[in-house]
Amino acid sequence: MNWLDSYLNPSNMVPLATDSASFTWKDFKCYLDTPTTIRYLYCPYDGRGGQFIINEGGILTVTKSWGICTIAGSKGIIDVNDLGVVNLTAVNATVALTVDNEGVLNVRGTVTSPRDVYVSYGLPDIEGVFYGPSTLNVKGDGKFQVRNINIGVLANPHTGIINITDANAYLSCSSSFCAGNGGKAIVDINNGLLECALFIAPYGLPDPETGAQYADANVVLRGDGRLVVHGGYSMSMIDGSETGKLTINDNAVLKCYDFVAGQGGAATVNMNGGLLDCNSFYLTQFTGTPNPKCNINLFGGTINVKLVWAHGFGSKRYYDTYGNDNAHVDIRNDGKLVVPYPQWPEMVEDVNLGIIKAYGGEGFVKILPDAASNTCTLTACMDDVAGDVTGDCFVDYDDITVLAMNWLSEAINPANVNEDLETNFEDYAIIASDWLLTEEEFIENQ
Repeated sequence: MNWLDSYLNPSNMVPLATDSASFTWKDFKCYLDTPTTIRYLYCPYDGRGGQFIINEGGILTVTKSWGICTIAGSKGIIDVNDLGVVNLTAVNATVALTVDNEGVLNVRGTVTSPRDVYVSYGLPDIEGVFYGPSTLNVKGDGKFQVRNINIGVLANPHTGIINITDANAYLSCSSSFCAGNGGKAIVDINNGLLECALFIAPYGLPDPETGAQYADANVVLRGDGRLVVHGGYSMSMIDGSETGKLTINDNAVLKCYDFVAGQGGAATVNMNGGLLDCNSFYLTQFTGTPNPKCNINLFGGTINVKLVWAHGFGSKRYYDTYGNDNAHVDIRNDGKLVVPYPQWPEMVEDVNLGIIKAYGGEGFVKILPDAASNTCTLTACMDDVAGDVTGDCFVDYDDITVLAMNWLSEAINPANVNEDLETNFEDYAIIASDWLLTEEEFIENQ
C-alpha cells in the first residue's frame, strides 16, 4: 500500500486527479513504491516535520508545483532512493527546495524538471527570522537534471547547500547554475559530476531596500569530483558583491570555456591539486571600479589556459589608468600555470610587476617557454637553479631528457638554458654543473 492510499483515501482507491499532498503531523513519514501522478507536492505544508520516501517502483509525476518546507518552523525531508523517480513536468511553475525553513532532498534515484529549481528561497517568518540551511544531496547513482539551479535566492542570509558525492552521482543544468543568487551558497563536489552551460558564484544581488550584501559562494571540488561548464565560470559577478571562493583539491577537475576571477566583486581561487582547464582566464574583468579583486593561490595542481591569459582592469597592468593592484597569483610547491607560448613575454612582465609571485614574493618564478608544445609553464622554487629545466627545483635525469628531446633545436625551449636560441653542449655544461643539486644546496653555495 503506498502513502497516497493510506493518507488521502483509506479505502485504498487513489483518485485519478489528486490535487495535492501535504504532511501536517509532526515527524510524519510515508512511502511511495508505485507510479502516481499529482498536481502539487508540499512536504510539509503546515507542521513541524515530515519525511517522504520514494523507493524502487515509485514513480512520482508532479504536474504543477513542488516545495519542501513552505511554512516557517517546519522541516521536511524527501528521499528519492535507488530506482525511485520524480518527474516535475510543469513548464511554468516553481520548483522550490525550501521556501523559508530547513529542508533536505536526498537523491539516489532520478529527479528531472524542465524548469528552474530554487535551493533555499529564503523568505523570513513574520518576525523577520531567517531559517535554514536547505540541502540537496546527490549520491550513489543519483541523477538530478533540471534547467537552471539558483542557490540562496533573494538578498538575505539564508544558505543553500548542494553536495555531490560518489563517482556516479550526476547533477546537470541545461542552462545556468547560480550559487549565491543574493543569498549564500555552498557547493561541495566530492567525486561525481556537475555539468551546466553557465556557472556563476555568486551573482550578488543586494537587498533592494537596505542595500545590504549577503551573497557569498563557496565551491569545493575534491576527490575525483568534476565540474564541466560548457560556457563561462564567473566569480563574483555583480559589482561590489561578496567573495566568491573556489577550492580544487586532490584529483578534481574543473573544465570551462572562460574563467573570470572577480567579475564585479572579490574572488579567491585555492588550488591544492587537480586541474582547472579553460580556454581563457581573466584576472578580474574589464571594469574601471576598484571592486573587482582576485587572489589565485596556486599551491598545487595545474591551471591550464589554452587560448588567452587576460589581465582585467583590476590588475597592475592598468595601474597608470585605474590605480588598481587587485589581481595576484601566488605559486608554491608543485603548482603549475600553463599559458599559450606566444604569451611568455607577458608572463615575464607579470612577474616583474608582481602580479605573479612565488612563495608570496620570497621565491623565484621559473618561466619555461616551449615553442614545440606551444606552451609556457610557470612553476615556483625558492631560488633559480639554472640547470633545472623542468621547474621541479631539482636537476636530474628529467632535465637531461628535456635536453635530449630538444638537442640542436633553434626554437625557444626550456633546455636552452643560456638563451642563445640553440640547444647544445653549452646548455649541457650548465645542466651538468648543477647535477643532482637541490635548490637548498644551490642557496648554500651562493
